[in-house]
Amino acid sequence: MSYKKDRYSNDLDSENAAHLLNLTRYFESVWDINILTRESKLLLHVIKGEHMSIKEAIILTDSSYRGFYILLDRMVAKQLIEIVPDKSDRRVKRIKLTEKAASHLLRDKELR
Repeated sequence: MSYKKDRYSNDLDSENAAHLLNLTRYFESVWDINILTRESKLLLHVIKGEHMSIKEAIILTDSSYRGFYILLDRMVAKQLIEIVPDKSDRRVKRIKLTEKAASHLLRDKELR
C-alpha cells in the first residue's frame, strides 16, 4: 500500500470514526479482542454524531454503572464531552462532544 499524505491527517471526522469502529467490530467478532479503550470507543461514537443517552453509552462501553461514571467524569474533566438534557424527555441525559473538542478533532463543520 502506498502512503498518501492526505489520507492520514490529524483530523478525525465522522467517516474516520466510523471506519475505526468498523475495524473494532471486526476484531471483536473474529478474534474476540477489544482494540479500543472504553473511552476511545465512546468518543468515536460521539464524533460520529451519535448523541446517545447515558444508558445507551453504558451498554455500548460494556461498563458497570459505577465504572462508567468514573470514565464519564474523566472525559468531562478533559472537556471532551458534555452531558445535556434530552429535548423531548427531561429524565434522559445525552452525551455530546464539546465545542472545544469539536474544534480540535473535527474538520467537518457540519458536525460542530
